[in-house]
Amino acid sequence: MYDEAYIEETRLVSSEEYRNIIGKKQGRAVHLWKIYFNRDINYLRDSRKLTENFDCYSMNIKHPDDSRIQIERQSFREGTFYSTYTYVEREKCAMILKGDIAWMEKNSDPLLKELYVQMSVNKIAPGVIVQYEREIYRMHGSSDVIVFDKSIQSAYDFESEQLIKGELNLKERLPKGFYAMTYHQPVLVPRVVASILNFREGKKIIMET
Repeated sequence: MYDEAYIEETRLVSSEEYRNIIGKKQGRAVHLWKIYFNRDINYLRDSRKLTENFDCYSMNIKHPDDSRIQIERQSFREGTFYSTYTYVEREKCAMILKGDIAWMEKNSDPLLKELYVQMSVNKIAPGVIVQYEREIYRMHGSSDVIVFDKSIQSAYDFESEQLIKGELNLKERLPKGFYAMTYHQPVLVPRVVASILNFREGKKIIMET
């Protein structure tokens, strides 16, 4: 299981602003699919404007042919995001999407056991899939990054078979001519927070790409 703590600021920028910001730099292109375990997704979530703490679970697919898929819990606490994630075999993820979760109850992975409780007791379930087409620029001399989502498409009604076969009817959520820009800055986890969230104290992990 892996931990990450960070702060983020997100806003829309026009394609002209984007070109002025990046100049001639070349970022890393990334395709990411996130299956959220709820339907209430804010595509421009900015910690400066958030007033309530929350926990959000998702299944993250970085490469469709990967044998293992990332399962993540993203938490927001008083201005800081905390991410805990683990990797699960593709076949097991397909079982989760179909509602076959009994095997998770006694799994040794704490995050999977937590997700089992959320799905069985609080009845959360995969509700929306979001496809991100993004570019990532790492700031010189630091672990900070700037992320540009050039396309954010989603679908609310889908079957696991459609996802596996890539037969989803996705709708673009960004306004035409605009991108979502996110400034992402990893932070150290204070001892008291690390204890509450079961993080490793002082852990600082650079954003995975």
